[in-house]
Amino acid sequence: MKIWLNILITLGLLNSCSTGNHSTNQVTHPDLLKSRRPTSEKTFTRAGLDGWLSPENNSQLWGQYCLGDPTDPAIIPQPNYENYFIKTWVVPKLLQVGEKSFYLSSDVLKVYGLRDPNTQNKKMLSPVYREKIPQGLSLTHNAFLVYLCGEFRDRATLIEEKLRWLARLHKLPMTEQQADIDVRVSPFSQLSAKKYFDYLSLSTAVFNNRKQLIQATSVDLGDGHKIDPATPAFTVCDVKFMMSQYIAKNKSYDANFETDLLGWSQQIAPDGQPHCQQEDVDYVYDFRGDSNFKPNSPESNAMLWAGDTMAKVCATPVTTKDPAVVSDEDCRHYFSHPFEERWGKARQGLMSWLYYPDQYEGKFGYTKSLVVLYPNDPKAKDKNSPLPYGFQLSNGTVLSEYSTQMLSAQAKDPDLLKRGDLGFNTVFELNGVPGNTWKAYNRIRQLVDRHTDWYQSGYDDQRGKQMTQAYSPFVASSYELSKSDAFIACGYTIQCYPGSDTRRQWMFVFKIKKTTGTAPKM
Repeated sequence: MKIWLNILITLGLLNSCSTGNHSTNQVTHPDLLKSRRPTSEKTFTRAGLDGWLSPENNSQLWGQYCLGDPTDPAIIPQPNYENYFIKTWVVPKLLQVGEKSFYLSSDVLKVYGLRDPNTQNKKMLSPVYREKIPQGLSLTHNAFLVYLCGEFRDRATLIEEKLRWLARLHKLPMTEQQADIDVRVSPFSQLSAKKYFDYLSLSTAVFNNRKQLIQATSVDLGDGHKIDPATPAFTVCDVKFMMSQYIAKNKSYDANFETDLLGWSQQIAPDGQPHCQQEDVDYVYDFRGDSNFKPNSPESNAMLWAGDTMAKVCATPVTTKDPAVVSDEDCRHYFSHPFEERWGKARQGLMSWLYYPDQYEGKFGYTKSLVVLYPNDPKAKDKNSPLPYGFQLSNGTVLSEYSTQMLSAQAKDPDLLKRGDLGFNTVFELNGVPGNTWKAYNRIRQLVDRHTDWYQSGYDDQRGKQMTQAYSPFVASSYELSKSDAFIACGYTIQCYPGSDTRRQWMFVFKIKKTTGTAPKM
């Protein structure tokens, strides 16, 4: 059987909105792998994102995992294979990733000198670094780490966290399901591939039952508008109960599930503590299925395409291909701050989706109507512009108009767009004014609908990258596993054809605290 050989679940820590909790001291496996370390270092907020380190601390942390100079993009970074954590924990897990699983942008590879200049094959890697690679690692494995060191040089906390989730990569074993589930260890690291479908069925049944129980209720948004309530996500406690009391015992869903869950959660485990501790109740699971493995996971297309745009027009991190398109300084600036630039471009795209003028609601709100964003519209050069991206509607009109509400709010607060929420609550005056809550909800719903049905959401960087669909500042995930499972088998994102690979691909497992604004664990 080969069905399950490629089911891979990462159980590390990843957060594109990291709070930067870390220590710049060298650490070994137990400290680095188990939990985020406390820190007394001061962090900063930029581009609406918390957790930026000072340049000195960022360089120090970057230097643990990468060789070169994070402040000078002219120096192509290299992985620090002598680092204990990389050598002992990352490299062995990286070797479990098959060559065909990787997705590395050919333009980014070219900029970092990783593509072979002697062939037209954009996927052919240059052998120039072969002598620097530890035995057993391929050029692709090395390119993954070079890519990571370069594209996150300005946010070294993410390099560390991505190495941590790589070290926690787990391939579901083709063995019998273990009967004893350790409730102090991640339940997904104890799941057998043979019981994966059983877990999907149980998860779906529990979710559907909970959804049915709350259908009789509604949420009042005021001014006569009511919406269905959200079905709660599974807590860590829920999943540990499902895994230990149902999957490990070969039980199917039954009517006693919720009652038994409540009793079991309070029972005492062998370590003398309740089965479910406070963190198990405070955190819920979220999942993202993906067909490939890349350093950028889980960035949105808005971030990925912004990086591709610059990599396509720059010959190296500090030189341009064509001065008429971008300057050497433009290339140097981007590759000195690649993560911040990608993050900022996604926020600019979100502003365009969020704050378009009301008269275009019929176009933006209808997902079958084409909306193309122009990230290099002249107004985009002003990062404080309330609507920095131009956009084109299906009638061919190119616009760069601003929401009256946005202009009014920004006039009162010039720093509005520097906030993490882009000033959304202020712009929509969510202060008890009748009807405003519904209007704000409706605008967010339109954004989510356009992401979900993104086949008329385009992107044109006016530098050669034109996409008629699939643009979005968001990245999809689900809090019920079977929904994300559809993206790791042939279907939505993986081609189905006779003789095609039937193995599951990549599932990213997140833990997110119930309170808003908290960095997710992964």
